Amino acid sequence: MLLENNYSKVTDELKKGERSGLIDKFNRKNFLTDLYRKLRQAAGKRQK
Repeated sequence: MLLENNYSKVTDELKKGERSGLIDKFNRKNFLTDLYRKLRQAAGKRQK
């Protein structure tokens, strides 16, 4: 559910990062992991 809700946000962030050259294939996985952690934390705060 979290993934569907935030899919467009994640892809927008990825596109932004790729355009600005901040994301390459090496740190893309780290970027996604970090982003999902932030999204999960935000979702957890909303549920409480």
